[in-house]
Order: sequence, then structure tokens, then C-alpha cells
Amino acid sequence: MPLVRSDLDRVQNQREVVSAVGSKAANPLNVLLPWRYVRLNVAATSFIAVDEETNVVEAARMGLALRAIGGGARNCTVPLADSSAESWDETRSSALFEAIATDETDTITDDLCTATGLEP
Repeated sequence: MPLVRSDLDRVQNQREVVSAVGSKAANPLNVLLPWRYVRLNVAATSFIAVDEETNVVEAARMGLALRAIGGGARNCTVPLADSSAESWDETRSSALFEAIATDETDTITDDLCTATGLEP
């Protein structure tokens, strides 16, 4: 059985990377300076899937959302039943996913949304 701590450390590291990328992308100079704008767009198209309808405003919103992951945004790991990252807590995870699916994220309680997935 894998150790949950290594999985959870990886998740936290991924959040930090995504947040740093979002902070760099959300810099206003990336829109104001043409060479930075072109460089960012070339780099972004290699790792972000967009379509013809995606515009600068939507791209900026994505950058701001990515930046928020490391800041004040609430980050949840799937609720776990025990120290195995492979054993979800069915009751808590169902409640979390239902709140997300029905766009009622303001009802998500602290026992459903933890950084480790384990009950507080």
C-alpha cells in the first residue's frame, strides 16, 4: 500500500507549480508588451488546450484562476477513508462531488475539503 504522505506531497507541489505559472501568466505586462504577449501565447499553446473562441480575456481569467490555486483559493483533496490515497471515503467524497456538480460549493464544509483528504 503506498504511503499517502508522498502522494499528498506531490499534490501540494503540483499546486505550487500551477500557482507559479498562473502568477507569471497573469502579469499585465504580458498583454501590454507585444513581445511578451507573443512569447506567452507560443508557450501556452504547447500545454493548454484552447479553441478558436478563446480570447485574451478568457485566457487572462484562466491565468488568474491558476494563480489563485496557491493563494486564498480553497483547495481540496478527494476525501480519504484512511492513510491510503487509493481508498476514498465514499460518504464524504460523494457529498463533495455533489456540491461541485450542483454548483453549491459554498456548502462545502471543512470536513469535506482538506488539503490531505483526511478528516480534520
